[in-house]
Amino acid sequence: MIRVRDLLETSFRELEIIVFQEMAEAYLEALKKALEELDRLLCDERDSKRYELKDMQTREIETLLEP
Repeated sequence: MIRVRDLLETSFRELEIIVFQEMAEAYLEALKKALEELDRLLCDERDSKRYELKDMQTREIETLLEP
């Protein structure tokens, strides 16, 4: 009988880490897109007579999954 570990050539722990890292990258990309869309929405919906758009600045934020 072929063992799963031999077939995968990795341990379950290593597989778990790989899957978690991939999930974290997908989460961060989805969060980035959501925040960018929120920025665009706020920009489009602001009272342009009252609030002037100076520029869109890049920000760095700490998240639960980001190193």
